[in-house]
Amino acid sequence: MNFAQEVPLEPGGLQMRFGVAERLEYGRNLALDVPEEGNGFIASTILSFGLSSETRTQTLELDVVTGLRLQDLPDNPDTFDVGDSRLDFGYTRDAANSGLALDAEYLRFDVGFLRSLTDFEDEDGFITLPADFASLTGEGTRSDYLLGFAFDGGRENLIGYNLGLFASGINYSETGDDEFDDSDTIIGEAGLTFALSPVTSTSLTYTKEKYEEDDIDQTDRDTDTIAFGVSHESSDRTRIDATIGYTDVTERREVSGDRDESGVVGNLGVFHDVANGTVFGEYDSSLNATGRLDRLIVGRTLPIPDGDFAFSLGAAHRPDGSVDPIGALLFDRDFGQNFLRIRLSRDILSDTDDEYTVTNVVDLGYLWRLTPVSQFGLRATYAITEATVTEPRTELGFFSAVYSHELTDDWRFNAGFDYRVSEDDAGRATSPQVFAAIGKEFFWRR
Repeated sequence: MNFAQEVPLEPGGLQMRFGVAERLEYGRNLALDVPEEGNGFIASTILSFGLSSETRTQTLELDVVTGLRLQDLPDNPDTFDVGDSRLDFGYTRDAANSGLALDAEYLRFDVGFLRSLTDFEDEDGFITLPADFASLTGEGTRSDYLLGFAFDGGRENLIGYNLGLFASGINYSETGDDEFDDSDTIIGEAGLTFALSPVTSTSLTYTKEKYEEDDIDQTDRDTDTIAFGVSHESSDRTRIDATIGYTDVTERREVSGDRDESGVVGNLGVFHDVANGTVFGEYDSSLNATGRLDRLIVGRTLPIPDGDFAFSLGAAHRPDGSVDPIGALLFDRDFGQNFLRIRLSRDILSDTDDEYTVTNVVDLGYLWRLTPVSQFGLRATYAITEATVTEPRTELGFFSAVYSHELTDDWRFNAGFDYRVSEDDAGRATSPQVFAAIGKEFFWRR
């Protein structure tokens, strides 16, 4: 199920948003089954609620989305259930010399209906694949949660401090398969910062991570890292960031055998502003239960007329001795009322078993603004992760063509075509479908 397009609340005051949308889908193999199933139909009623409050010192945001789904599929006819649901909560408070942040997220979705790769976009618009990328397809229901607490103080003092505690987890139900394993992660961190001068600061940080997975090994992994960092502005245009530390990884596995790794870790980054952008270079050395990963990249950001351009190139050295090229490309450009976006990336991902794999992601999009109230967009995303000792080679792809029309200030209509594809050791599945959706947003502000 795709959520209705949400309209962000304006900053300031107390605001509430209520939304309701109806989406109809018809296509082949809508659940991306292997072997492929025949044609099916899904009708979804999507309900959403948003709350926002912002003052000079604090911000509160709450978003809730859920759906009621009626589906008629070849292997699951005339079924009514609760569709994908999401809850996002965030609270921040900033004082003159300290800050507090609280976060909570909950996501429940049907694994059979493949999530869009756009769900994993970072702040720069790149798709960053999750560690459990190979487990995004299959059968059953998946629930994700994330809780976060962060506090810092002494922002204006010579010595500052920060504390953080984060918990996350994944739970599967009704999968009918041993392929999916529940897992939980807890991360705690504490640090001190030292303002040595207006251009130089240092930090000392300790991080503890606990990971448990309910797999055949009953995996129990502890990662401890202590790191010392320095940030120095050598000139008005050049900044140097460096960190050196020590990581110890202890992993207990009942069947496959224990793994332990420890050693020095660190990173070094140099950033230099030029007349039209920034030139940078970064080296990073890290450890997990498999061994050491070294990464070296150089790059450039370059503002262009009506857009942005950036790229990075480098190499990564994995514990097995292999050296892989890595890099990224970003290109955004306005063409009058139209817009083009390109994102290409190749990197190394550490999966839930701490195995390193090469990831390749292509993300292309173009938007035509037909009239002041209508537009037509094309979007293509494709991701591939190479096979590891524990996970198969996995491919996920999406192509969409969507027409959108604002019927009134509150009513919006969407219609289009989606094509989805997935491939792993179970086989290849494809699903073409057409859809139409209409929704309305209600706003209240005090």
